[in-house]
Amino acid sequence: MIVPWWDAAWAEGPEASTPATEDPPPVTEVVVWGRSEEPGPEVLAVDDTDVDRTGARTLAEVLEQSVAFNARAGGRGERIFTLRGFDQRQVAVFVDGVPSTVPYDGQIDLGKFPATMVGRIDVAGGASAGLFGPGGLGGAVLIRTRPAPDVPGARANIRASSFGGVDASAWGGGPLGPARLALSVGARGQPGWPLPGSFAPTSREDGGLRDASDLSSLDLHARADLPIPRAGTWSATFNGMSGAWNVPTSLTDDAPRFWTFSQYDDLSASAGHASAPGARVRSEERLFVAANTNVLDAFDDASRTSQERYGFHSTYRDHRVGGRASIAHAPADGPVELRGWVFVDHQRHVGVDDIGEPEDRAATTLGSTALAAAVAEGNARAFLGVEADGEVPAEGDFAPAPFALGPSFGAGWHTRIADLDVGVARRTRAPTLKERFSTAFGLRVPNLDLGPESAWHFGVDAELRPAEALRVQLSAWDAEVRGLIDSEPVGGGLSQYVNVNAARLAGGEGAVVATWPAALASRLSAGLLSARRTDTPPPDDRLEYRPAFQVAVDETLRLPEDLSLWSGLQVVGPQYFQDSDTLDWGQLGTWARWDASVTWAPSPSTSVRLRGTNLLDASYQTARGFPEPGRAVWVEVGVGDG
Repeated sequence: MIVPWWDAAWAEGPEASTPATEDPPPVTEVVVWGRSEEPGPEVLAVDDTDVDRTGARTLAEVLEQSVAFNARAGGRGERIFTLRGFDQRQVAVFVDGVPSTVPYDGQIDLGKFPATMVGRIDVAGGASAGLFGPGGLGGAVLIRTRPAPDVPGARANIRASSFGGVDASAWGGGPLGPARLALSVGARGQPGWPLPGSFAPTSREDGGLRDASDLSSLDLHARADLPIPRAGTWSATFNGMSGAWNVPTSLTDDAPRFWTFSQYDDLSASAGHASAPGARVRSEERLFVAANTNVLDAFDDASRTSQERYGFHSTYRDHRVGGRASIAHAPADGPVELRGWVFVDHQRHVGVDDIGEPEDRAATTLGSTALAAAVAEGNARAFLGVEADGEVPAEGDFAPAPFALGPSFGAGWHTRIADLDVGVARRTRAPTLKERFSTAFGLRVPNLDLGPESAWHFGVDAELRPAEALRVQLSAWDAEVRGLIDSEPVGGGLSQYVNVNAARLAGGEGAVVATWPAALASRLSAGLLSARRTDTPPPDDRLEYRPAFQVAVDETLRLPEDLSLWSGLQVVGPQYFQDSDTLDWGQLGTWARWDASVTWAPSPSTSVRLRGTNLLDASYQTARGFPEPGRAVWVEVGVGDG
């Protein structure tokens, strides 16, 4: 059943809605990107069993299996995604309740974070994003690390690839007195990733392993839960990643960049409390702190040894501190439940920019929501709420985003075989510090008066269950954006981030999910997207890198002799792009990617997996000159009972 988002467990952690001593529900079927039982209807959910089923290596690989996401290589070596047409700056990303985008530019490279850390991921679009906090104009991604278990357990995995890449991870946890602890560590390294066999060599790239695509990183994740009878659960988390990598050079830019992230540290911690489940008044409080330090070195040429002519040394030290508190009250004598939350996020950016100038910027975002939800006689539900988002004055002379009210309304009808939900909500996002202050090597004019973006979201979601093993899911949405932030030319070869007025992101998604008696689970999903500015005539009304359609086919087959097969096929439709030098429009063609794996688990504590990625070895050259990786084969061995 689809549970509407206003009927969700209010707290961000699973410990807030489930007694700490309660065993998790047994897995009775293969989950293939199912609808979330937590916030519902506009939400997709995936957990650690789903990650293990597909063998995904990174958080980006996990999310890219959904047709709601589109990802591509960015100019700094990161994996950039859009969610239903909204880019990363317009999507809030939380890890264990901590906002995890880099404060200065509002982005996060989920391709650098291991999938082994995942306990559960909820992805909310449209109105549902308001459940998680401010900043998610177009959606929110809530990542929860693996919870501490009730019984001791540990597991270690090592993977090796055909191109020399190695991943290793270990996880363990269990009770320690009245508390429960979990700890995971991991390491990644690769000399580079392979180009497709059909790649045509250029003056900057001769094929084989992609030039300057090597990386190394370490990660650490820890969690502690302390349940107290009738007093709720206290918890603390720590998540950290440290690495260094070269940035592949664009194969098409007129002025190539030779960049290296010689240091990249991303650390966050949180502590909080959630009231005991079943209480008439439920509350959750969480404080967080995060720090991101990255050092970018630019060099004169591909040797990456000299910085005398064009090179620079840029250091960012970003910090954030904040908290969230929520409360919900359900009267005993009525169907109406009242809920609310408040959120504060103070961000500070200190560093040296790309032209050698010192920077010290800060901003504080506040948000709050009040919500009334009602369950009528029978199967009808409804809610009415209002959200307020804005900024408080901070150091510096920029104009803080004014507080904006975002009303929301929804209604639903739920039966044994069908669910139908409709929702309307207005969301707001304040500009990032980078959008206000970035100089882009002296080619961009800062805009200290840049205003916020807002969007009205309209959505319809339905699920049909004509048979026990069959589900049909349908969604349609329309997001009307005002004050869209985009980069515009201002003359003299300069550009500036400005509020360009209006855009429309509209589309639909559908999925058929079947679980066959012979241990076969199938999911066929498709999505359509129309993304354009409504204040500009064609062809300049296009929004870049938004595919017209996506299709995904996901199959899992469990065989005798402890074997299981998985296959995932993705087809991504054409995307428009604008050349950064000539401003001419071009189009990327449709492309397909097929991944598959076979897993043998001779015992509950041992598994061996053979996984292939881009088995078609499709050559897909993006407009910025960052081709997708070619075919690769991974071998993974896992030992332990965690």
